[in-house]
Amino acid sequence: MRLTTIGPLILAIVLGAACDKNSPTSPTTTSTSPFTDTFTGELVPGSGASRAFTTTSGGVVVVELIGTSLSPDAFLGLAVGIPTSGMVGCSPTVITRATIDTQLTAAVDAGTYCVRVFDVDGLPGPVAFTVGLTYP
Repeated sequence: MRLTTIGPLILAIVLGAACDKNSPTSPTTTSTSPFTDTFTGELVPGSGASRAFTTTSGGVVVVELIGTSLSPDAFLGLAVGIPTSGMVGCSPTVITRATIDTQLTAAVDAGTYCVRVFDVDGLPGPVAFTVGLTYP
């Protein structure tokens, strides 16, 4: 008996919502955390590259070296830090030696941070890289 009472009520709610004159005419999108991004570039011997990103809340940043033309037994430096205006562009606070699929994590508050990739072992020549970045 309760089902017959609820059925017409649900139908009335659905039809009422469909007739709402204030309904948006186009889809709306919202950005939700975590955000993902990729950072690509090329390093030459002795160089580095950095990119800034902004977190909207506290949480964990995950940086992963997901692609490189570097041989599997060689390393690059991978870091998360604070952007600087100097030549380096990123002052590392968490750093590791990375090969393909190496992940680096760092706890952060809301704010602006940077990821940096750099030569640590004396590259033999230009090396292409791709870094995956996930952040709150």
